Amino acid sequence: MDIFDRIFFSFTFGGETLSLAAANATIAEMQKHNVIGHLWSVGQRLRDGFNVLAQEFEVDDRITCIGLGPRTSTSFHDVAGLPSLELKSLFQQESLKRGVLFSGGHNLCYSHSDADIERTLHVYRTAMEICAVALKEDDVAGKLEGPAIQPVFRQA
Repeated sequence: MDIFDRIFFSFTFGGETLSLAAANATIAEMQKHNVIGHLWSVGQRLRDGFNVLAQEFEVDDRITCIGLGPRTSTSFHDVAGLPSLELKSLFQQESLKRGVLFSGGHNLCYSHSDADIERTLHVYRTAMEICAVALKEDDVAGKLEGPAIQPVFRQA
């Protein structure tokens, strides 16, 4: 610390301890309510339920959910194994029509209850069934009510 006698230094928030107190209080609440365990539990139920639906509708080779319970990601593929934005768009469309905003991943919080997971899986069941029918009819694009989503990163 002797170096600070010879150089200029500024700690704008050096004496600010409110954030440290807030962090300690948050950690205490997380431990008291087993927040991390809850996130793992509901996340695994959602991931596993999603994959069971994909198997049930025989689209598990095209639609999957992977990852650890608290943070999962879904993938939608064509027959060649390449990402299918049309299939993902159809799943998103049908989920949104039923009240679930879906972007491709599940990022859960302590407020998500077992009832929320059940409701989400109920919506996913319908969306998955519609995707399965569209795949069997080879008409995913025809089931879309608008354009398919586009990649975030595109080449110019």
